Amino acid sequence: MQDDGKINAVFPMRFKDDTDLAIATSFFQELQDLGNSFAKAPKCSWSPIPPPELRGENVNHLTTNGGFVSFGVLSRHVKGKRAAKTAWILLNFQAYVKYHIKCTRGYIQSRMRERLETLTEVHLIFSLHHVTV
Repeated sequence: MQDDGKINAVFPMRFKDDTDLAIATSFFQELQDLGNSFAKAPKCSWSPIPPPELRGENVNHLTTNGGFVSFGVLSRHVKGKRAAKTAWILLNFQAYVKYHIKCTRGYIQSRMRERLETLTEVHLIFSLHHVTV
């Protein structure tokens, strides 16, 4: 969507798994908070409903459960050599999100396994101590 020298790149997000959806929602909220703190970066916003730029448009065919991520790309983001980099980043945004969700999920699972091992050791020590007393 184009508006006053700005192009809004809107990504409808869809996830197959509820766990991925929960991680993605947190990721998008953080991205929105962090992304807007950098003056040179495009403004990022996330909403569970279509953004204002899409309201009134026929979006019924979009099946999304992860909401909508929007980037406000200004003319300075696409001047000269920046155009190719900006286009590359936008084209690969969904792959970037899926990669980070996969990494986060792996990290959470490894921490859960470590915690389970620790609790199992504590239980075993307690059981052995309880049996010998």
